[in-house]
Amino acid sequence: MPTIIYPPGGGGGGGSTASAVILSLTAGETIAVGDVVRLQLTAEGTAGRVLKAQANTPTDGNVVGVATTTAAADGDPVSVQVGGLPAIQFGASLAATSNGVPVYLDPTTSGRATLTAPNAVGQVVVHLGYLVGATGATPTPTVLWTLERIADL
Repeated sequence: MPTIIYPPGGGGGGGSTASAVILSLTAGETIAVGDVVRLQLTAEGTAGRVLKAQANTPTDGNVVGVATTTAAADGDPVSVQVGGLPAIQFGASLAATSNGVPVYLDPTTSGRATLTAPNAVGQVVVHLGYLVGATGATPTPTVLWTLERIADL
């Protein structure tokens, strides 16, 4: 059973001001802070472990959240943020002029996000949210999380 850790100011009870939930889970591979992640299926190994998500197949596109801690290896603990304003890995720093643009799960690099929706047969379109924290200085800007699986192509 995962441990639920509420961010400062939130307790999960009535009147909580928490905007996100942080789950304490177990990694199924090396995970970096900001990686978009999914849960491993039994056919892939130990069910429920955290793997990097990717929009290249329907299974790999089953996003659950964003890693907020690093896991160096399979079996290490990892924290996963669900909702709120997570800092998400992109392939490069994004300009502030990109704020407000939709963010999608990347079909070519696992764990990453992109501003371009996948469009090839076999890929999945997973809308992660809207870019709000781009400054041009970091490849992990904040995103207003509004997770939605749009289509399997």
